[in-house]
Amino acid sequence: MQKVKLSNILLESGPKMDFHPDLYARSASPIIPDKDSSFAAQLMPYAKYDFGTYFNTCSCAKYKKYTYAENFFLHLELKGSGEVRFETVSRTSLSTVRTMVGRVEFENEEFDVIEFEFPETSDILLAFEIVTYGTCHIKNSYYFTHVADEEVSPVRLSVAMTTFNNEKFVIPNIQLFKRELLSLGDEIARSLTVHVVDNGRSLDVEGLSGGGVFIHPNPNVGGSGGFARGMIESIHQKVKPTHVLLMDDDVSVSPESIRRTYALLSIRREAYIDAFVSGAMLKLEKPNMQFEDVAYVREDALYDRIKPDLDMEDISDVVLNETIDVEKRNAYCAWWYCCIPMNVIEENGLPLPLFVRCDDVEYGMRCQPTIMAMGGICVWHSAFGGRFKASIDLYQYTRNFMIATASVDPALQNIFIKRFWDNIQLELKKFNYDSADLLLDAFEDYLRGPKFIEEVSGEDTVKRNSTKNEKLIPLSKIGFPGVSDAAISLGEIAEDGGRTILERLVDYATFNGHRLPNVMLKDGFAVVPAGGFSYPAKRMRMHRVLLAVDSDGKLGSLRTMDRTRFRQIMKRYKRCLGAYRSKRDAVIAEYAAAAKHLRSEGFWKRYLGM
Repeated sequence: MQKVKLSNILLESGPKMDFHPDLYARSASPIIPDKDSSFAAQLMPYAKYDFGTYFNTCSCAKYKKYTYAENFFLHLELKGSGEVRFETVSRTSLSTVRTMVGRVEFENEEFDVIEFEFPETSDILLAFEIVTYGTCHIKNSYYFTHVADEEVSPVRLSVAMTTFNNEKFVIPNIQLFKRELLSLGDEIARSLTVHVVDNGRSLDVEGLSGGGVFIHPNPNVGGSGGFARGMIESIHQKVKPTHVLLMDDDVSVSPESIRRTYALLSIRREAYIDAFVSGAMLKLEKPNMQFEDVAYVREDALYDRIKPDLDMEDISDVVLNETIDVEKRNAYCAWWYCCIPMNVIEENGLPLPLFVRCDDVEYGMRCQPTIMAMGGICVWHSAFGGRFKASIDLYQYTRNFMIATASVDPALQNIFIKRFWDNIQLELKKFNYDSADLLLDAFEDYLRGPKFIEEVSGEDTVKRNSTKNEKLIPLSKIGFPGVSDAAISLGEIAEDGGRTILERLVDYATFNGHRLPNVMLKDGFAVVPAGGFSYPAKRMRMHRVLLAVDSDGKLGSLRTMDRTRFRQIMKRYKRCLGAYRSKRDAVIAEYAAAAKHLRSEGFWKRYLGM
């Protein structure tokens, strides 16, 4: 039998612990982490510390499902005097239920070890509390299990990180990997390699390389090209890894997530040998809020999160997070933290050359992976609200989703075509003609077939399209009556407010007034969101001028109805639709035939100039 450490009791110092201590331990008294260790802290006297938290529970139900772990232990190293209460945590339809399954008192002038075996349980989580009688210290504590020797698999992790002129994030992450993982000399350190693919060619290669870190200057080929390069470097490193962990450069990550991923993979059951590991995204701006774990492509061709927003400071949400089934058709793990078995990469190939957007979606649809997701394996990433760029969120999304479906699920295109028309209408009704043009650009570029993405620079395409991004300026500089002192309620902007049936019919027939004379339209302006897909129809109807504002309500752009542009775009749309109907099957066949080549190592080496 082998002892396998599943997860450390995490007590890392820093802003997240300072401002969101309930992610680590709930208490009315402060917890003082050791600045030299992520696994040590001082506890105040006469206090109760509840470690039934996002980072410090043990997901016993998930471990039983994914791994050979059957029995669970807690190792504590404590100094001082107090009491430990051991608990299991379950969930009913009404509430979260915590059951005490053991208690131990301690009184030690020096650190002493307490090890507790949890009884067999069908509950979801394991947890513990410490009640202090005086000042106490905790260090080097962890959950562990015992498994048979033959149930332990060798794991070698290669981290592939893509960056583009983002030293603010990537350099601290490199330093973190070196300091907290690669320099420790333990089993994980010996089994870990970090490949940083520098699409901006701005990193100090000599200064940052070494100690298990490799910097690879790369052409700017977007996220898909950067991750493809990271996969290739992983395949050909001195000792081939068993898994490649794809990770964004602009994330904040705890090394403990890497450790937990390693432990999970080392004892996974045979049914999960080819499974992906998904790291959840918590919001960098609100570190307690989980935005997404696993996502999927719905039958109506929309992306969707499998889990809702969850507050990881709330134990009921922590429990719920572990109970939601993530096994869905067309599920995918976003590449801010996605661990893929090497044999899956070798069997299914590299990403398609999509530059940005849909590369992770397409890969998930292609591989249809089994996915392991577990609380405490996560990154913090900036929220996506307020970062809307039509050149990316409209053009790249539309073109790349069409390519993805052509390669792996053509039936979804029939549904997506309606979605495409809906998006065209939305931009026209909001007088955002450049964005409507970008949607049509994307459609036309898809119809050019695989030679287009194979031979055209993705960087040049993005630069070209960025000229059509709406330019937002301070409201005070717009120069339209009433704009500078407009009372903007961000909460109200996106709301419809409800229209009568007659109003809806008029809006539909006239494309929000495009087919009406100016005399029938309202003076002044209406405020609408600058980006995204909301349609505040009641607010904006029958206006000739719209004020598009950003998510902060500080920047904006004035949009004026342009009937000439409207007619041009409608004609162009009809031409595009006609071309699609005549070319659909042939173009799909072209992408299907080219797919194997476009995701091959040979193609990518030529494309990257390797």
